[in-house]
Amino acid sequence: MPSIGNKLQGKFKKVLISTEELSKEAIQIEKLISTLEDFYSQKKIADWEAVLLFILIYLNRRVKNFAIQEREINKYQKIIENSEFLINQNSTPIEILPDELKVLFINTTSCVTIREYLLKIRFLKLKEEIKICLLEWSIGKYDIVLDKIPFTPKEMLRLQSLGKRVVTLSFDFAKKGELLGSRDAFEFTLHDLSHAHTFFSPYYNAKGQIQFYRFLYRHFGLLAPYREDSDFQSKLIYLMSDMNSHPEHLKSYFRAILKESKKNLNLRKKNLYREHSSILAL
Repeated sequence: MPSIGNKLQGKFKKVLISTEELSKEAIQIEKLISTLEDFYSQKKIADWEAVLLFILIYLNRRVKNFAIQEREINKYQKIIENSEFLINQNSTPIEILPDELKVLFINTTSCVTIREYLLKIRFLKLKEEIKICLLEWSIGKYDIVLDKIPFTPKEMLRLQSLGKRVVTLSFDFAKKGELLGSRDAFEFTLHDLSHAHTFFSPYYNAKGQIQFYRFLYRHFGLLAPYREDSDFQSKLIYLMSDMNSHPEHLKSYFRAILKESKKNLNLRKKNLYREHSSILAL
């Protein structure tokens, strides 16, 4: 997120730098980003592995000694061993990576594969949810779609209605040091991973979220009168694409913005709200 004064803002502020520093950083990491992009385009690594490498490139620049030995390896090992989602048990050996990318794996004396490294290393300054999301993604439990550009809100809504979540890996914006909206490429990826974890986490009732987004997608056309209200439109976009939470919270928010929009629009036809009341019957 953009800084206010000299203070960085947002959930990942501990690993962010000022907007003014991005262009200088981009010059320093451009070759590494290009190497990763080329290696990934050859389909030599999995999507989640490309994202982890992307993260390591930035941590290597922004956080001194960014990785230490994980003390709770068994906790994370159980995610894999006890999973019913072992679609892909394999992981890319670190040894086959280009030399420029191998050096990113610090404290790796006992690690052979990228997943093993993810299990055994704790990343300083990053929230645990990022590591868990990558692990769950690596075994196929989290159905994540990787793309180079952000999805539109309507595309995001459709994807979530299908039980999927997108993670954006923007090589171009990373190489240019440009912002995607209010976030740099690194923060944008972390932000997407955080949302993916909230979307799929049992704690936030993944099944209920999917049902809500499916309902919203199917009834999207009925919201046309309300979308004439610019305030409602902006809040709807937030709900559709940037607000993963418990489904009861999503429903409460949706009802609230509908009622607020009705008041703002001062709808002339008194029965219009009644005609569309079915979308409140969640």
